[in-house]
Amino acid sequence: MPLSRRHAYRVSPPFTPSVPGRGPVGAATFVLSLQPGTRVIYSWSTDIFRSFSGIEQRSSPFGTPKQRFEGTAFLLEASSRDIRSTLQRAAAAGSTFLLALPYEEALLVADAAGTTVTVASTAVLDWAQPGQRCVVIGSDGTALGAVVQSTMAATITLAVVDSAGNLTSAQTLGSAGRTGGRILPLVQVLLDPQQGFARYPISVDLWALRAQAAVFGWGGVDVMGAGASIVTYSAGAPVPVAELVEADLLIWDRPNAIEGTASEAMLSGAETLDLGALPSGFGDQHVPDWARPIRFASSDPDDWQWLKAFLRKIRGRQVSFLLSTNRDDLIYVATTPHGIQVQSADVAGAGDYASWFASLAHQRLAEATTDGDVQYVTVTGLVDHHDGTLSLSLDRIVLGTIAKLSLVEQVRLEGSDDHVAVTWDGGTFSVELVARTSEETLVPPNLLLFDTVIDLALTGAGPPAQEFVVVLGKATLIHWTSDRTRRFNGIAMAGGPVHGTIVTIINLSPGSAGLLLVDDDETVPPTDRLWNAGRVTFGAVGLVATYRYHSGVGRWVQIA
Repeated sequence: MPLSRRHAYRVSPPFTPSVPGRGPVGAATFVLSLQPGTRVIYSWSTDIFRSFSGIEQRSSPFGTPKQRFEGTAFLLEASSRDIRSTLQRAAAAGSTFLLALPYEEALLVADAAGTTVTVASTAVLDWAQPGQRCVVIGSDGTALGAVVQSTMAATITLAVVDSAGNLTSAQTLGSAGRTGGRILPLVQVLLDPQQGFARYPISVDLWALRAQAAVFGWGGVDVMGAGASIVTYSAGAPVPVAELVEADLLIWDRPNAIEGTASEAMLSGAETLDLGALPSGFGDQHVPDWARPIRFASSDPDDWQWLKAFLRKIRGRQVSFLLSTNRDDLIYVATTPHGIQVQSADVAGAGDYASWFASLAHQRLAEATTDGDVQYVTVTGLVDHHDGTLSLSLDRIVLGTIAKLSLVEQVRLEGSDDHVAVTWDGGTFSVELVARTSEETLVPPNLLLFDTVIDLALTGAGPPAQEFVVVLGKATLIHWTSDRTRRFNGIAMAGGPVHGTIVTIINLSPGSAGLLLVDDDETVPPTDRLWNAGRVTFGAVGLVATYRYHSGVGRWVQIA
């Protein structure tokens, strides 16, 4: 007779939520299917003090913006009765309500494991912060209130709440947590005193919802657009929002989807004085301002996070940013060792960049190359040769063959109310803005703040040419010493080079030991090669050279 076996089972302890919901639970929760035309309006209330000369001082009391929501929702007879009763019961007291935001929703891609839901990615869900109230809606219409407890790369752990908004010990989400369900953040709102209802003859109402947020941020945290990356002038590449600093000069690099003609404007600031005889004009600005429209539309969640992050960083009208005209503003002639040559006003149809250079808002250019890359540079000097050409000194070395030169205007948002309205139509958002040139001196941060310093001392005979093989940081300073002259033909970075990595090499060797840097040596891997200024091999005693890796050309490019 076989002996019986005893089996031991490990039972997971029940999940105990510990993070309560932030903010009031509200008199009721509205989960509405908002119709096309829904708008979310961000407001910073920036004050602008503008002098006659055009110089501005701008200040805003907010970092995180105020939010306002406007939209319409169809209500069937039963839901209309419920909502009207809720408003009758609580609206007159100025109560707070919870509003679910459908444009921030995430789809459940797998059945929930307990109270943990799986989504495609939380990188585009800036609202998924501990303490944020939300609602989970199943594909069968079941709705369940919850509070975010923690977030991973593709999962969100929730705690179920009761009708009073308090945490419960529920261990599952039930049918609401099945594949195909949705999770939406809830925001505390105050309804406008007047709410409109249009009654149809067939027992359907159309509610014109108007409300403003009664809280800042998500879950009490300023994380608007978290996870996005924005191109900065200093890096010339997208930088994660978490790594941006206040002095960073942001670049609007998204398509300007203006339909038809774009209405640009020249704002000279001049005034006309008419005392009854011949009128006269006068003005204090040395150059006019220019205004240009911006339109951006997308259905990509990454673009939505980018837009929110960009607006948060510029704080409405307060902070200037860069905006390319995307026109052929300058006629390219040739590349010089320290910049470029362009046609001058002596050539018909070439324009007069010398007059634009007088404006602080027009001293940066976008260089579009034949390989599709775009590089941003600053014009640091201008020489008119009086032969139909201008020599422009640039702060960065030109890479590749230039196909188009555009002005990159330094601008700020324009608008008397400092509101940015984003309109939603299904899963597509659009925003229409006006940018005005801003003359102010902005100094972007220098990336040559070294996080890694390496002392590299070599003695004795070495190979005819060799690479710098060292552990690099984001910005590395190499102090090089040797007892004899050596040739270096590349920089090797473990794991492969990363776009934007900076390496500065200083020859501290005593005496006559020189350091030669070989241009584009084919004996080393392409991504290790050096592209020197003027595309020549060079070297010297006491040499100092700075390189930046550019993924577009796959080389270490000398920038100083």
